[in-house]
Amino acid sequence: MADAGVRGFGYVTSRWGEPTQTFVRREASAIAAAGPRVAAWSLKAPVPASGSVIATHLGVGRVATGVARSILTRPRDTLRVLSSVVRHSAPRNLGAQLAAALIGIAWAGHRMHVDHLHCHFGWVAVTSTWAACSLTGTPYSVTLHAFDIHTERLQDRFTPVPLRAAKKVFCISELDAELVATRWGIPTGVSRMGVPRSWVQTPRVGADVAPRSSDLIVAVGSLSTKKGHDDLIRAVAAAPGWRLDVFGAGPEHEPLQALVTELGLVGRVRLLGSAPEPDVRRSLELAAVSALACRETRGGDRDGIPVALIEAMACGAPVVTTRLGGIPELVGDAGMLVDADDVPALTVALTRMQDPAERDRLAAAAQDVVLLGWTVEANAAALLQSIGWPP
Repeated sequence: MADAGVRGFGYVTSRWGEPTQTFVRREASAIAAAGPRVAAWSLKAPVPASGSVIATHLGVGRVATGVARSILTRPRDTLRVLSSVVRHSAPRNLGAQLAAALIGIAWAGHRMHVDHLHCHFGWVAVTSTWAACSLTGTPYSVTLHAFDIHTERLQDRFTPVPLRAAKKVFCISELDAELVATRWGIPTGVSRMGVPRSWVQTPRVGADVAPRSSDLIVAVGSLSTKKGHDDLIRAVAAAPGWRLDVFGAGPEHEPLQALVTELGLVGRVRLLGSAPEPDVRRSLELAAVSALACRETRGGDRDGIPVALIEAMACGAPVVTTRLGGIPELVGDAGMLVDADDVPALTVALTRMQDPAERDRLAAAAQDVVLLGWTVEANAAALLQSIGWPP
């Protein structure tokens, strides 16, 4: 339990501070602003300088001592946790799940001093959370994301075990919440991701505010197959008058750069790599449009609701994206939606976005959507209420 006075609220992630998971740190900051003392536990070494929340990571030596303490003080509970992992995990997942369970057992051995744990992502992060809380009796909740739900290789008979023991299970979209409830019989709520309310600047005024570029599309997302950047580049090639800046890093950088060269788009399409959040925000505030051509991969990996789209809408950049997963729950009529893997439809949508009046209409609608349900402050308050905080 937490020390007397301020209640302790803990976060668990696979690696605290991942650049692509700013939404977790934003939520943690909003939780802290509501009163709880917030700390984090990270299975892997946290990213340096990843915010004000202190993250605990145990090296091999401290994992060993923590596991030993748990075995000495709670031998039956420790054995029960490890036995459950072994009995239910598929062979392909057993090594990773056992390692995660041992980390959670070690956390319990070193004492966590929290009243509640909240885990972002299933897979190994929720395994560590479940293992620790099985030994300490600490209640926990979990927010599942598309990666956990749709990546087929991660699913086995162990998957629902830590979910069923959680006080609350959330998904970021209604679509995925219904899927989890149907697949595993687990009552599942919705906990939206969001951006700080301050991102929504209406109207954009001031002498230092640069005008939007009428020909710039900005895409924000890792250079991975599921983001569909190749389709977006092809659509830009077919829709004269647009430039495209892509922020993100990943394994598809070389193939995408080759495609840019092949289509004669050098100078019109730039792959800018990862960038600090202020730089990305500034680019979204200057963009005429933000676009993502999200798709599902052959292994089932896909986005749920990309936070990059929420950020763009908050900044007043109208969005063009695909009808994939929970994306329509965010965009609705406040942007342009096309089918995934449909480059001609994407080209038509980008062409329609060359109308300034259409862009202005959708930008205003998008900012209204964010203010009504996609700010991190409101969503963090809803999360605390859902788990019955304070305990």
